[in-house]
Amino acid sequence: MKNIQVRVEDSLKEKSDKLFKALGTRTNEAIKIFLNMSVNKNGFPFAIQMEKIHTLEEWLEEKTAGYDIQINDYY
Repeated sequence: MKNIQVRVEDSLKEKSDKLFKALGTRTNEAIKIFLNMSVNKNGFPFAIQMEKIHTLEEWLEEKTAGYDIQINDYY
């Protein structure tokens, strides 16, 4: 059996302890679950993505989708 030591901020440890306790487990067990799922999936067990880089116009179009607003009204 091998040990893994990870240093994290106190607040992150406290929040994760609270979360996993509510889920009926402990943080160290959740880490073991993460490692097992990573091995089973042969990668991260969730999508890793970079946020799309927007131009200001694309950002405005995305944020105003569904509204009757024309971006050109503001130029």
